[in-house]
Amino acid sequence: MRMTHKIVVMLSGLALIAALIGCGGATTMPGAGPSTATPVRAVRGIAFVEEITLLTMESFPVQIVVVAKGTLPDICTKIDQVSQNRVENVFTVTITTLSEQAENCPQTELLNRFEQSIPLEINGLPKGAYTVEVNGVSATFELASDNLLAADLAQAGNPSH
Repeated sequence: MRMTHKIVVMLSGLALIAALIGCGGATTMPGAGPSTATPVRAVRGIAFVEEITLLTMESFPVQIVVVAKGTLPDICTKIDQVSQNRVENVFTVTITTLSEQAENCPQTELLNRFEQSIPLEINGLPKGAYTVEVNGVSATFELASDNLLAADLAQAGNPSH
C-alpha cells in the first residue's frame, strides 16, 4: 500500500508540472520573465578602412596587392565580401561587412581590427598611373610598361595572328 501511495503522489506531481508548463504558469526562474530577445536579422554595412598599402610583387607580369587595414564596429561583425571594379585608370574596391547579431552583440571597449589583402586584376593593362580607392581611402601606383603576359606580348608584336 505504501508503494501505491508513492506512485500516486509522483504521478500527481508530474501532472501538476505538466499543467503549469503547458499554461506558461509560475515555473519560471526568478528574473527570467518573458523572452525579450528580438529575432536575429542580418545587418550589412561597409567596413571602416583607415589605411591602404600597395605592394608590388617582383614578377612579370607585375602583380599589385592592396592591403587594407581598419576597424569593424563590434566583435559580431565580420568581413562579408570584397569586390573590385575598374573604370579607366581608377580601381574601386569595396569591402562589405555582415553581422547576424548586431542588436544582441556584446559591447566591448576593444577595437575589432581587420587586415584584408586584395590582389588587383591588372593583367593586360597598359603602362600608366592608376588610382586605387578602398572604401574612400586612396593610393596610386604606376606601371612602367604594359602589363602583358609573354604570349600577349608575342601576339602584339606579330599582328598577323
